[in-house]
Amino acid sequence: MSWKDFEKLIAQIYSELSPQAKVTHNDKIRGVDSKTDRQIDVSIRFNIAGHSILTVIQAKDYRKTTADINDVGEFASVIKDIRANKGILICRSGFTQGAMDLAKNLGIDLCNIHDAKSRDWSLEITLPILWIDLLPIVQFQITVNFKEGDSISKNPDHWTISTDKGETRLTLIDSFIKAWNQGAIPRDVGVLHNLVDPNLIDPEILIEDINGEIDWRSVFDLAVTYKVSQQSWLGSLSPEECRGVFNYTNETFTVSYLDLGVIPTERDESWVKVDDPNQLAVSVSSHLITTERSQVDRESSHIGEPSLKKIDPDEKLQ
Repeated sequence: MSWKDFEKLIAQIYSELSPQAKVTHNDKIRGVDSKTDRQIDVSIRFNIAGHSILTVIQAKDYRKTTADINDVGEFASVIKDIRANKGILICRSGFTQGAMDLAKNLGIDLCNIHDAKSRDWSLEITLPILWIDLLPIVQFQITVNFKEGDSISKNPDHWTISTDKGETRLTLIDSFIKAWNQGAIPRDVGVLHNLVDPNLIDPEILIEDINGEIDWRSVFDLAVTYKVSQQSWLGSLSPEECRGVFNYTNETFTVSYLDLGVIPTERDESWVKVDDPNQLAVSVSSHLITTERSQVDRESSHIGEPSLKKIDPDEKLQ
């Protein structure tokens, strides 16, 4: 990769990190003190509450020697001259301890970039990945107008509802799973959710009568309650298609691009179960990849003990 391509790669990565900003490669900015145009490898401009913020990036193509205190000092003079708000110095070979100490005092970030597809600019990057499973536990509650001898399965998985005398039928659990998988109902963890479907007007449920015939009976007070539990595991990923910035100042890697196709869809024995992912995310949030699985099916669904109240027609009419 040529030096110009390297600078273009830096501009690409920071454009991905800040899509709302204006990122310019090989910019020229007039110095306030020097009264001359200063060459800037990459500039980043964006507005916050009406204020213009300027970040400038200087790239050092040192292949064998680390950038030192002189490189930081020279860059600091450029930052001051053009009145930039922030400076980032990038070097492929890293930095001396003196450079890191001075940069920290001056508020300059010392970084390197990573592009897994480039042999010249590929670092040994291993990304932590947090796998979260959201599991709903659902309970159905209905009151049914039963006649003498009527029977119904105790398993709500078999409860079939209709609002048009059987022309259109739906199984309660399938209806819940569809709404859950589509994200149409809340997924807040640890909260008891109560659902009543407003589209179910005058619903009826499929039963077996005293003669063994299938028939429909009126349903009253149909409700669904569910609570979402969460399980989490921590693993690692070394993606073949990934770009980003490694910051030596705080020892974090920030991803600008990641091929989502490399996110694992199955766990193996290397994954470690995590009891408190919120606390974990505090320490590694800048480079933590989180994948959430909330799709459920009939086999994985958790159905609580159903509540089924039977009444006779005379009781309902009183």
